[in-house]
Amino acid sequence: MAYTTRNNLGKLLNLKLQNTKQPDKYDKSGAYQLKCPMCHKRYIGQTGRPFRVRFREHYNDYKYTYNNSKFDQHVLNEDRAFGPMNHIMDIVHFTKKMKNVR
Repeated sequence: MAYTTRNNLGKLLNLKLQNTKQPDKYDKSGAYQLKCPMCHKRYIGQTGRPFRVRFREHYNDYKYTYNNSKFDQHVLNEDRAFGPMNHIMDIVHFTKKMKNVR
């Protein structure tokens, strides 16, 4: 007869590590800055939604040529590549959802 347990040390440590993960900065809201990868012109915006969602909206405007923001217009007019979020988007200020930045 053998006895085994499901509560081994590896599983307990793994659960503890999973619970201590920090939330991603792109899941928060506030003021952000987009910069052109070639000429480094900057666009500053504000959102009450997560930064990840707002970046996706900018990307879709670029992809489907909606021209809803000055940044998208610049990237399209200058024939630039839109690049990944962690290269283009910088967080300027974090706020609670639906709060205006002052």
